[in-house]
Amino acid sequence: MIIYAANIFFWRRYRVNYSFIFGFKQGTELGYREILLLSFGLAVLALASVLLNLDMEMDPNTKDYGTYTELLPLNLVFLVLIILFCPFNIMYRSSRFFFLTCLFHCILAPLYKVTLPDFFLADQLTSQVQALRSFEFYICYYGWGDFKHRHHTCGRSDVLNVLLRFAWMQTVLGFQVSFLHKNSLIAIVASLEIIRRGIWNFFRLENEHLNNVGKYRAFKSVPLPFNYDEDEDKDE
Repeated sequence: MIIYAANIFFWRRYRVNYSFIFGFKQGTELGYREILLLSFGLAVLALASVLLNLDMEMDPNTKDYGTYTELLPLNLVFLVLIILFCPFNIMYRSSRFFFLTCLFHCILAPLYKVTLPDFFLADQLTSQVQALRSFEFYICYYGWGDFKHRHHTCGRSDVLNVLLRFAWMQTVLGFQVSFLHKNSLIAIVASLEIIRRGIWNFFRLENEHLNNVGKYRAFKSVPLPFNYDEDEDKDE
């Protein structure tokens, strides 16, 4: 989201008409300040959840961890989903519903006409493969696992892993750096992919803007190849 906020800042600075290209309702598009507010708010909630979840106190009799602290990450996910699907006119409802509509079109792409906002969102999700893979852990840990003992019993989803690993050659090849842990390397590669996607976002929208201007697709009226001043002078 921080990269997206940076994209909006530079789009506005260089007068790229991103709101028209995406089809945002006039006056409801979010600026980079609103995006930064949302991203930092989510970051604070996530950090607080992680710090509270680090409470490693265990009951010496039952060998159980505190249920409340173990459920904090799951509660954070539920909170984000509740806000996202909230029908009331709060927390940028127009933008939330626009996002959900594009996401729905991405999931059911064969049944709907795919427009630029739809495949633009799909590209962003492609770059979030590492984050999406964590849903497998959530399902195993909270669904079939025993989170009170911090242990999950379900095996790896081989089909899901194979499909997702095709998107990341680093995980397919399994190459490692001697001075980095495997998970650290994956995190670095994922971060670099997000930065790369942010750079691509800027130039992709800039190219669309230039095409709109050059082909008069961004105007309600196209100027005709006539010079009315010259015609009036001839009549006189």
